[in-house]
Amino acid sequence: MKIAVTGCNGLVGRRVVICALAQGHVVLGIDYTPATKDQPSCADYTFVQADLRDFDGALRVLAGCDGVVHLAAYRDPTDYLVKSHNA
Repeated sequence: MKIAVTGCNGLVGRRVVICALAQGHVVLGIDYTPATKDQPSCADYTFVQADLRDFDGALRVLAGCDGVVHLAAYRDPTDYLVKSHNA
């Protein structure tokens, strides 16, 4: 199964990616921030830097995925209600 993990550079996202790979899934890691040094380096993992607030861009990135683990979020939003709602 091909699984997209949004927020793959975050504390939880990194662990979900590792767990999904260990279970034999193909993983597409998506994050707004650039790739980190500790990204998995295997044939079953691909990283894409993308802004998921762009609807058409998000559809392009997620095409072909069988499931999504959505973990992308604002770590410390200054205005939680407005930023979280708009995101």
